[in-house]
Amino acid sequence: QESVDAITALASEMGGFVSGSNVYESSDVLQGSITVRIPADRYQDMLTQLRELAVRVERENSSTQDVTEEFTDLQARKTNLEFTEEALQQLLEERQRVGSTSDILEVYRELTSIRGQIEQIEGRLRYLSNQSALSTITIQLTPDVLYQPVSIAGWQPQGVAKEALQSLVAALQGLINVLIWGIVFVLPLLLVLLIPVVIVVMVIRRWWGKRRQKPQDAATQS
Repeated sequence: QESVDAITALASEMGGFVSGSNVYESSDVLQGSITVRIPADRYQDMLTQLRELAVRVERENSSTQDVTEEFTDLQARKTNLEFTEEALQQLLEERQRVGSTSDILEVYRELTSIRGQIEQIEGRLRYLSNQSALSTITIQLTPDVLYQPVSIAGWQPQGVAKEALQSLVAALQGLINVLIWGIVFVLPLLLVLLIPVVIVVMVIRRWWGKRRQKPQDAATQS
């Protein structure tokens, strides 16, 4: 996430912006990609700054698309359509003076179609101009292996430590549960069961004491 923030700030400094980003987790490791749009004249500066941000550049691809031919063709088509539109405008004005309703509607439909084509071409020209003015850079972000958790043959110490801690917490919870049960449930139950036993023992001891006392009294009287 720090790399994404750094690239976002860098794009802003270059007069560009972030057009898309995606950060996800794979095998407990954050990865991601970010796409930026940069003014064409700052393209090389941006690449240089990105290389300095990276710990290591594993792969770098660069490609360009020449849209000059398409741009020229669209401009020519737009000019021809504008001439046609102007002619239809004059024809529409003439039909509105002397023509029938059906003739007027026919010219109007044709004029609307031409205007739609012109607007479509203008939209494409704006897109091409924007593409020419701005360069697109997509950066794939992968954490450096030196910063990854230690893993030897599938063994991850931090995972073992986490499991040990969870087991310790579970054991302590079990011990506390036993103490709570002993205080709240077992102790009162033992008291309830012991009270009758104590009473019986006291009665027996008292009866036995009286029984032993009788022979001693008889011997004294004789």
